[in-house]
Amino acid sequence: MNDDALEMLDLEECVTDSPHYRAKVREFEEYASSLETSIQGLVKASKALQSISTDYGTKSVDIVRRVAAISKLSPLKDAKLEQLLAGFGDVLGEIERNRAMQSEQLQHILVRPMEELADNGLLSKIKSSRRRLDSLQGDYEMQLTKLLAKKSSEPLLEQQERDVEAAKSRYTSQMQHLSLDLNNLASVKRVEALEGFLSLMYAQYAHYHQAFSS
Repeated sequence: MNDDALEMLDLEECVTDSPHYRAKVREFEEYASSLETSIQGLVKASKALQSISTDYGTKSVDIVRRVAAISKLSPLKDAKLEQLLAGFGDVLGEIERNRAMQSEQLQHILVRPMEELADNGLLSKIKSSRRRLDSLQGDYEMQLTKLLAKKSSEPLLEQQERDVEAAKSRYTSQMQHLSLDLNNLASVKRVEALEGFLSLMYAQYAHYHQAFSS
């Protein structure tokens, strides 16, 4: 979204149903669609990372264990070397435990909240609102076309005018509902996502700092 689109949708402007307002609504809807796709990709990538990280940690510790076993064979056996490798194995084990914790933090502070955002019904509600809005817009335009086709002297003209006003009212009300949901997604949910990203950055820093200290 560009800078202008970061401004929330004006529900009062919604009544005018101007081309500019329709374009802004579409831009917010594109954001919602892109967000859903990005969340799906994030969840898939994080699960793959968690699996690879677990396997990497297990194999790293196994390598140190096997080197330590070789060092105990004669004539390589040396008490100081055994002590050194044992200490290195302990440190590596600690680092890998911290890596596992970091992977779990990724799930807890970023991935799960994003999954909840995708599963809480708001994104699907927005899609449903758009489908209903398109249907109501079609009905409104049909009623308006019927009215414009009538001559001023024709009977039931007033009834057709009332039908047009009723169809327009339903359409405008649905546009307001859609705009409200889009505003909610673009404001509150964006803040939640930023909090998750910042927490992830700090978790990454803490992991590597602790690994270096170890």
